[in-house]
Amino acid sequence: MLVRENDFDFNLIKIFNAVVESGNASRASERLSITPAAVSQALSRLQNIYSFKLFERTRKGLTPTKKGLELHKAYSHVVNVINATYSLSKINYDPPAITLLGSDIVENYYLHHFIRNDELIEKYEINHYAVNKNSEDTLAEMLLSGVGDILINLSPPKNFDIEVHLIDVFRQYVCICGNDNPLSILEQITLHHFYTFSHAVYQSDMFSPEVMVYTNSVDHRTERKIGYRSDSMLGVVNIVETTNMICIVPLELASFFKYTRGYDIKILSLPDEIFFKTIPVYASLYKKTNIMLCLESG
Repeated sequence: MLVRENDFDFNLIKIFNAVVESGNASRASERLSITPAAVSQALSRLQNIYSFKLFERTRKGLTPTKKGLELHKAYSHVVNVINATYSLSKINYDPPAITLLGSDIVENYYLHHFIRNDELIEKYEINHYAVNKNSEDTLAEMLLSGVGDILINLSPPKNFDIEVHLIDVFRQYVCICGNDNPLSILEQITLHHFYTFSHAVYQSDMFSPEVMVYTNSVDHRTERKIGYRSDSMLGVVNIVETTNMICIVPLELASFFKYTRGYDIKILSLPDEIFFKTIPVYASLYKKTNIMLCLESG
């Protein structure tokens, strides 16, 4: 029987392969969730297309002929080619992207702690764009123009079209030092230690806390001995780990670099006379963006 190309019912391939692999129409119907009668009808239609016999009936069921097995092999190849196109579409799928704007703390800390990775990784490609010392207007324009999707910093842009969320607050500060530092045997440093040892300072628009010392109930600003400045938190922690410098950081960051990242550092309490201002952290995004804010407050 001559069948025009556009008239061939490709569902017959699935049914034929199921019968060959199952051994009879009954098991094939269960596998495909159709009736045995529908299977038999499909086999009859397929047999009418070919001049050679597809099956021999035996006591064990339907046994494919040599030509039938060759046809099954060809059909299976067709099915594999089709299945491969599904895999190819997944490999080449270009998911939408979320670009985070902020300092290296955003990349190293907030991506780990505040973003629901399972949800985002499944839906989006995640990018980070470092922004340090940019003006408020520049940051607002980056959000409004789509250069970035979420900005994480201390001073959110003041713009009607930008919504702002408080995502974290740094309240407690500690001193970190390397485990080879003489101070590592202590649990708390003194004011003398604070002023004697050189400090590694993280200097970024993310945060740079001012040290306030209270002595005899009179507060005054004091000068620390600065031995290293960097806008890279990783650079600061590396210096602290390998030298005798110390660094004052929020407890959350100190714990993250010690216990999660595995840095060889000691966390020490600060002198009772030293206090730091509370530092809020905000996430800002364009109101018209279709990206859900997947940040949780700390």
